Amino acid sequence: ADAPFRTAARALEATRVDGGPSTILFRSGVHFLNETIALDARDAGLTLANYEAEEAWLSGGRPLATEWSAAPGFPDDANVYQTKIDADRVVGLHVVSPHKRFVRARFPNAGGSVGVETRWGVEQVASGDISSYGAPPVVPQAPQIYHRDPAYAASQSQNFDAYAAGRCETPGDPLCPCGAWRDVDASGNAVSESYWCSNSSGGGWSEMDQGNGFWHGPVLPTNVTLKNDSDLAGRVRRAWDATKASSEAVVTAWRAQGWFVNMYEVDGVSIDEATGDVTLAWSRGGFQGGRGWQVGDDDKKGTIDPLPPLYVENVLAELDEYDEWYFDNDTQTLYYAHNGTGAPPDDWTFVSPELARLVGVVGSQEAPVQNVTIRGLGFRDARITYLDDWGVPSGGDWALHRGAAVFLEGVEGASVEASKFERVDGNAVLVSGYARSVVLQNNEFAWVGDCAMAAWGRTDDWDATKGDFPRGTLVKNNYAHELGVYQLQSSMWFQAKTAETTLEGNVFFNGPRSAVNFNDGMGGGNVVKKNAIWNACRQSGDHGPINSWDRQAYFTDVRDPEGSWAPVVTTIAHNVIFANYGGSQGVDNDDGSAWYDIHHNFFYGEGLKMDYGGHDSTYHDNMNVVHPYDGQNCINVWAFDDTNQTGPCVEGPESSDDCDHAHHYYNNTCALLTDVADGYGTQQGVTCAADGGGFNPDAPARMAHMARNQYYTSNGSAFLQCPDKDHLASLALLQSGGIELGSTEGVLPDDDTLMGW
Repeated sequence: ADAPFRTAARALEATRVDGGPSTILFRSGVHFLNETIALDARDAGLTLANYEAEEAWLSGGRPLATEWSAAPGFPDDANVYQTKIDADRVVGLHVVSPHKRFVRARFPNAGGSVGVETRWGVEQVASGDISSYGAPPVVPQAPQIYHRDPAYAASQSQNFDAYAAGRCETPGDPLCPCGAWRDVDASGNAVSESYWCSNSSGGGWSEMDQGNGFWHGPVLPTNVTLKNDSDLAGRVRRAWDATKASSEAVVTAWRAQGWFVNMYEVDGVSIDEATGDVTLAWSRGGFQGGRGWQVGDDDKKGTIDPLPPLYVENVLAELDEYDEWYFDNDTQTLYYAHNGTGAPPDDWTFVSPELARLVGVVGSQEAPVQNVTIRGLGFRDARITYLDDWGVPSGGDWALHRGAAVFLEGVEGASVEASKFERVDGNAVLVSGYARSVVLQNNEFAWVGDCAMAAWGRTDDWDATKGDFPRGTLVKNNYAHELGVYQLQSSMWFQAKTAETTLEGNVFFNGPRSAVNFNDGMGGGNVVKKNAIWNACRQSGDHGPINSWDRQAYFTDVRDPEGSWAPVVTTIAHNVIFANYGGSQGVDNDDGSAWYDIHHNFFYGEGLKMDYGGHDSTYHDNMNVVHPYDGQNCINVWAFDDTNQTGPCVEGPESSDDCDHAHHYYNNTCALLTDVADGYGTQQGVTCAADGGGFNPDAPARMAHMARNQYYTSNGSAFLQCPDKDHLASLALLQSGGIELGSTEGVLPDDDTLMGW
């Protein structure tokens, strides 16, 4: 009677019979789950935990019975072995101990298991080997949704004072420009919609998502044609089984500028007998990023241009590197190139990840699951989800799969703490829909396929007053590294349609894109404090360790119980952030970002960025050490709407009535390690110099308020770029017009002095 239960399902059944708050304890070892641990409102107060200090892992994998023998047809030094297994499909291959993740056979190679997890070994079929990407047909525009904020229109550009989207009449409709993306609403109904399906989308490169005057929405390729003299085309002609590749191969291609990668299921391989060119075609995929591809201008209209790189996987003929594997669905044969002498060790247990969701805590807003705790457990071997459905959460650049190894929806007071997520192949934790006071703390995330932690709510278009979104989430003292093994556009924390999140005391490093991403500004009230972030944006640029967008307006009750279009201010304070690799600013407040208070941070990287219609933010008491990047340096802002201006922005941060919607930039220290010819920053859209000499008296009304800053350069001189006159305005000239009052310039000190500050 005192023996432990054999399965988690049986233990859960027992707790429901007993009634009341219960605890399920997992003993040491790896627990292979046959099905998701699915909790609902009956399980209020339940705790899932490890027993005492034992190391207990929950695995979404199925152990494989293997009998390895040398595989015929491969070179001896390839060390390829084969085994029959009882499975219809295998989409991932791990081993229990030592815990490893292996690589599906691909071209070009990925550098083995270490290379694929760090992405440094990931080679590409270069753009020069690609003849073209097939462009989709022109289809009708999606039905449009547009609602302009009638009460508050602070943004003077890009339609960021409105809610805009396109929604397909039939989800998944290939004749709808956003039919590739699919999500589910609160009732479980499928929906295909996207901000980027709107003809009112705005921001950087938005003309591409509107079809650049040719299509009626975002463009995804339908095939790729490889030049006849490319290595891959030659391999297809010589070695591929085109029939099998036509139903098994997967192409992963970068979106131009490296914003994300898209995966496509190949369903056709053809060879042009006249030219030798090879075409890989597909009808599904491309939804793993939120936006369409870059398309051609002028004489290249109607084409995809430029031609980004790719790799292709799941082809037996490409099994030519250690740690690669391939599963033949027809013969149920698993092939593996062992990185060692002889056959794989007998004590290795190979695992096929089968479950994408290991634990699901799912209720509803009307009947939430309350006070469930997950503590001290390990999670591993969740399967890939990059070919499952992905939706576009809001007006940012990202797409997301609404799923994770631990999935929380319709919950109150749920907690995931002191747990470890290692080699889960999709998202690790997702807070979805209605959620209140969720706590994610003291966890470690490593070698995760997509995002470590994410939150994604739901709205009735622009109306969020029903409250079907995460609110009051605490993300504290987590340790996350080596993210985005499969999807480049992955973060340690991502949120969309989510409000009042606190990120505190976390350590985030080694990610492919931003470590923290706010896909929109809905509701606001977020606090980011006392975090350490470095080595973000390792495989991308035009981004920052913390990134934000705010292209869609939402009406919420977060700021005002009666409802408001304006969110609560989001605070970013007391963080240490290194914007190295492809990172530019420590905080990249991109398209439309507004209502941020950024203060008392140390940034190795550029300073305030608020472009494409950002407004109503403050940046003060920060220390920036600016390394050479793209010349934005200490500050880069656009001009502001002065329609309701009552006076110039010269009195100080407290005089918001005078300054209306302009940013405040004050009490900052900025040391530039860059060429002083770039200036210390840029005020775009404003003419600083008067035609007759001196300062333009009309400039202050549209400029950011800048005061009491300290600038250090190699020659001791500080200048602001005012591009309309291609003019570098000196500090003295700016101060003559009431800008940068109390600010100083000086010679860049030595490194020891900087470190002392």
